[in-house]
Amino acid sequence: MKHVNHYFTFIFFSLIFSIPFCVFSQEEAPLVADSISILNAQQLQAKVWVRSITEAQRDPENVYKLSLEDQKLGRFPFEVLNYPNLQALNLSGNKLTEIPEEISSLTKLETLILSRNKLRSLPVSMKDLPTLTYLYISKNKLTEIPAWFGGMAKVRVLDLSFNPVTHWEIQQLRQLLRRCEVMN
Repeated sequence: MKHVNHYFTFIFFSLIFSIPFCVFSQEEAPLVADSISILNAQQLQAKVWVRSITEAQRDPENVYKLSLEDQKLGRFPFEVLNYPNLQALNLSGNKLTEIPEEISSLTKLETLILSRNKLRSLPVSMKDLPTLTYLYISKNKLTEIPAWFGGMAKVRVLDLSFNPVTHWEIQQLRQLLRRCEVMN
């Protein structure tokens, strides 16, 4: 009987420890681990907004929401690119005149708030943000809508209000992004 118990214990632990190796190849394992850090809407809502770069640098892996609103920033804070799990970024109410192409490295970014800045254009690389769903760029100085906006199929809310763009451009964008609420 003792021999049988050891046999079942051996089988049990063999199965437990072999499952991850059977289910995932080495190439897939990082993707699975990486996707765990993307929070659903309810989990993300439960997270507190980190309100400074100093605070964020204490634990970069656990920065999911970062608000640098109304901090009189004249340049994009490149430190933001060091937060691999960042899903919501609020840079509104600053003095930003440009957003760097490197913003596309924030592959988990779902919400980007750039309202109330001095932006005249946006980098083409923003179209490569795979999870960007909410983009708020109201009250800037955008005089035209970039052609690549039409390729942002995942975006569901796009706030372009209080920018000097034409009504015709807004209508064209609404035609291209039928599943998106385009505000002007």
